Amino acid sequence: MRTSALHEATDGPARRSAPQSIGRMLLILERLVAARGGDKAGVSLGDIADATGAPKSSLLGLLQGLQDEGCIQRGSDGSYSLGDRFLRLARHAVFGEQMVDILRPVLAELMTETGETAVLGVLSADQRMITYLDRVECPNPIRYTVKAGDQRELHCTAGGKLLLAYMEPSRREACLDGAARERFTPTTITDRRKLLAELKQIRAEGLSRTCDERIAGASGLAVPVFGPDGNVSATILIAGPSERMRQSAVRHEAAMHRAAARCRAFGFRPGPRDVPETALGREIS
Repeated sequence: MRTSALHEATDGPARRSAPQSIGRMLLILERLVAARGGDKAGVSLGDIADATGAPKSSLLGLLQGLQDEGCIQRGSDGSYSLGDRFLRLARHAVFGEQMVDILRPVLAELMTETGETAVLGVLSADQRMITYLDRVECPNPIRYTVKAGDQRELHCTAGGKLLLAYMEPSRREACLDGAARERFTPTTITDRRKLLAELKQIRAEGLSRTCDERIAGASGLAVPVFGPDGNVSATILIAGPSERMRQSAVRHEAAMHRAAARCRAFGFRPGPRDVPETALGREIS
């Protein structure tokens, strides 16, 4: 029943009443996707007009809008191809879906080793928050609890700071410039210089720590997960009551480095410079 209703909503009046520009933008993107990897570097305005059935003059505004948003780019020859933002979103969706299936055993093993909730997180699409993709909660009645799809701030969470630390400098600066750093607890770091100093330390160790920074009484640890391009695409973290986390800090940090190594064993491998020597030493021992 739900399937037939969905088809009716898609094929019926709702679709016909949608703005024509939306349909044309989707056709433009579909045409550029189809051309990707072909002999030509890009798609001409004439080819896009043929694919959409729209006059060239009415396409120029749509193309400029997509270009301004980073979804497409225009070459020196006037042809169009997919832009970085569209490609990043596509990789984010496909890679994220694969990560959940592949890395769930890592989360489960990490939860068993540490006795704390283990979580997989990625940058949100707008790169302002961390989005939790999956979690394996510990059985302890006093535990850290999140749901898949929940989002948290970057500046005050273990996973968020990890992702900030491994961003390209220009992206990190833009992110810090564009996001308010709310003070949730007395230990929340809102000062830009202090935060940047901590991010540098995170990058050096390959490990992020928080203690009572977003929620008083809750602490976390996070390590990077590298994507197919060698950059950090996600983070694995554990979180729990601060007192338990402090008491088991050394054991938990060793478990986090082992989890990062298991991610690399699954094929999520960084370049050699991206693995801190301190982390490698702990993984080997």
